[in-house]
Amino acid sequence: MSALPATAARAQEGVAPSSGVTVRVARTAEDIAARVALARRAFEELNDGLPYDEDMVRRTFERRLKRSDRCLLQAELGGRVIGGAAGAIAPHYHSPALGATLEGYYVLPEHRGSLAAVKLLHGFRRWARTNGAVRMYVGVNSGIDIARTDRFLKRLGFRMTGGNYELAL
Repeated sequence: MSALPATAARAQEGVAPSSGVTVRVARTAEDIAARVALARRAFEELNDGLPYDEDMVRRTFERRLKRSDRCLLQAELGGRVIGGAAGAIAPHYHSPALGATLEGYYVLPEHRGSLAAVKLLHGFRRWARTNGAVRMYVGVNSGIDIARTDRFLKRLGFRMTGGNYELAL
C-alpha cells in the first residue's frame, strides 16, 4: 500500500480531548515501550496459558509503525497510556473493496467505562475511513467480559456477524 495521504496523517494526529482522555497514533520508542507494558497487562489478564514473548511483541509493534496499512493507536490520560488498539486495512478476500480489521483492542480494567474505549474505536474508524475502508470489523476473542463488550459494540452501531471459537491442540 502506498504512503498515507495528507488527510490520513491529519486524521492520525488524535481525537479531540474530552474527559482528559486523548487518542493518538504511536510513533516513538517511548510509545512502543508503553504499548509493550500495556500488552503485558492484557496478557496477564487474559491468562490463557500461552507463553509471553516481550521481544516478539516489541518487534511486532515496531514493524507496525513502518507500514501505512497498519494502525497502532494509544489512549492516554495525564500522559499515561491506559489503552490501545491495533488494526490493519486490506482488500476483502472476495472484493477489491477495503476492510479495516481491529486486530487488538485493550483498555486497562481501572479505565473501563471511561471514554477511552469509545475514543479508540472512533480513532480507528477515522483512520480506516480516511484510508478508503468501506467496512470495519471488530473481533472479540479475549474471553474478557464478552457480554459487556457485546453491549458496548452494539451501542456504537456494530452488528454481530459471527463468533470466535477456540480449541487447544
